Amino acid sequence: MLEITPASTSDAIRKTWTFSVWFKIGNLGAEAGRRRILFPRTDGSNYADMWLETDDTFSFNDYQSGTQFNFVTTQVFRDTGAWYHLVIAMDTTQAVEANRTKIYLNGTQITDFGTETYPAQDTVTMYNSDSLTRIGNNDGSTYFDGYFAQIAMVTASQLAPTSFGEFNSDSPTIWQPIDISGLTFGTNGYFLDFADSAALGDDVSGNGNDWTPSGLAAVDQCLDSPTNNFATLNLAQNYYDPGVFTQGNCTLTTAGGVGMYSFRTTTLGMSKSKWYMEFRKTTGDTNAQWGYASEYPTANNNYCGEVAGNYGLYGANGFLYTNASAVSSGWGTMSTGYVMLAIDLDNNFIYFGTNGTWLKSGDPTSGPTGTGGESITAASASTIGHYFFAMGDFSNTSGYVYECNFGNGSFG
Repeated sequence: MLEITPASTSDAIRKTWTFSVWFKIGNLGAEAGRRRILFPRTDGSNYADMWLETDDTFSFNDYQSGTQFNFVTTQVFRDTGAWYHLVIAMDTTQAVEANRTKIYLNGTQITDFGTETYPAQDTVTMYNSDSLTRIGNNDGSTYFDGYFAQIAMVTASQLAPTSFGEFNSDSPTIWQPIDISGLTFGTNGYFLDFADSAALGDDVSGNGNDWTPSGLAAVDQCLDSPTNNFATLNLAQNYYDPGVFTQGNCTLTTAGGVGMYSFRTTTLGMSKSKWYMEFRKTTGDTNAQWGYASEYPTANNNYCGEVAGNYGLYGANGFLYTNASAVSSGWGTMSTGYVMLAIDLDNNFIYFGTNGTWLKSGDPTSGPTGTGGESITAASASTIGHYFFAMGDFSNTSGYVYECNFGNGSFG
């Protein structure tokens, strides 16, 4: 989390302000708990909160010896593979109630709420007060699970989302960030771009309102961002085998001993070009399988290579399976260590490696010769038209830890 206690404040900047945050979700629902985004607090009777609820709706409120305002969306936030942009634009001096609070998601105003209680005119909010304020946490126990990027507060102005983002000119449904360094952030305003891994709470607005990190280190900075979205493990596939997803859904700990097992894929599919990932298997024996999937799991006992169109290497015997049959052997065995996966969808070959060495003297750069690779069906001929990296258990008794690196900075 990050925290700050502003040195001073004024009623004006607590009445009128705009908060902008980009985030990507890790866990969902009750397992994730209430995921705090911004939380100023004086005491148990005076606080405010922005968070994702246990039902995955978004809540935004202010409580000062009684509720000042309260909003809960009907919309849920459950896409763990995408970045969201949220803008809260406040101006309690407005005469028209609906103009005092405006909430935008990905450039579009949210108008459908389960709870919609507006502030009275000229309400002095808790936001931008001189109280302790935290990002990603409330009281040290409930943390945001996921990623943050480009967090900004502009005081004394109620801004539109176009001050922070725009629709892509080539793909007009895609909302993307813009350069906001030229904004006037105002007293107590800040701009956190997380560019300096040694100072993740550094305010680059020019105001010097630096935040203090807690429980964060340089390794927690990653390359995953709204302009360069990386794959993570697909939380939706936890339905069949209840594993635990951590580290921004880049680490999977499978259950073991629960009478079920299944594979998980990545969130982003691949249909052309060349792709690479690696993971570190830190526990367990050889009863695991990893590879490439063009089909999703459909039962709690699906191993990766059981499904037609999927290719799974079994760590116990070095056999490569597809459609529940071994199609090649001699890939070697492995219980723990590093696994390398490369796929060439221009020439339709897959490659496997362990601990820095490509198996079968593989060369993922060999192009149409496919040196040391295994020929696969073209993505265009598969059911869903894409391949995904995949991994999972081959046994219903063993549980393992898979720490993944999809290129976003480090192992999970």
